[in-house]
Amino acid sequence: MLEPRPLWQGPGEGLTRDKRVDGGSGCVYSILLAIVSRLAALGIGRLVELALG
Repeated sequence: MLEPRPLWQGPGEGLTRDKRVDGGSGCVYSILLAIVSRLAALGIGRLVELALG
């Protein structure tokens, strides 16, 4: 998702990011992504529970 050149741009020349993500920022991003993923999974589970009774 945050690679220098996204895969969905295809082969060839394309726009690149000006600033790369360093180790510290990448670590923070991964922790935040884990928290958001967990909250989303809990929310979806709650919706399924309510829908199925």
